[in-house]
Amino acid sequence: ARVPTLVPAVRLAARGISRALGWRPDIPLAGEDGHPRGC
Repeated sequence: ARVPTLVPAVRLAARGISRALGWRPDIPLAGEDGHPRGC
């Protein structure tokens, strides 16, 4: 699997997980903003 192909899949998975945890999809997860604001 190529990294450029996995990137969007990982980000979509992260959004799904964040939504499952109750975070807003527009809030960047750890790694993008540094740390989740919902924690």
